[in-house]
Amino acid sequence: MKKDLNKIYAEVLYNLLEKNENMDSVILNFLNLLKKKSQLHRTEKIIFEFKKLYNKKNGIANLKIKSARPLDTKIVQELAKALGLKKYDLQTEADEKILGGFMAEYDDNLIDFTLKNSLEKLHNQLKS
Repeated sequence: MKKDLNKIYAEVLYNLLEKNENMDSVILNFLNLLKKKSQLHRTEKIIFEFKKLYNKKNGIANLKIKSARPLDTKIVQELAKALGLKKYDLQTEADEKILGGFMAEYDDNLIDFTLKNSLEKLHNQLKS
């Protein structure tokens, strides 16, 4: 099984930062290493993988909420609480295609409380 090089770099950086108090020096040396190996083009993907690793190691869920209109902060907090998420990294998206309700994704879970999904479920029940 071949491991993704971006993940390997992210893991190395995470381990270095975890063991060293001088973050600036570690990051500068890491960037110099990437430059020396002509790998600076990977920086954005390494940061993405680093963030995933950091969140996983620190019990932070990646919560993505899509709704028809932007949601109030209190509603998002209540939703996260209902999902049992104490710490989360939040991404919200307003999508006018969603007529009402919301979709929430976190870790490997998808919750679809959109109006369209509810109507489709009702339609399927009535057809049965």
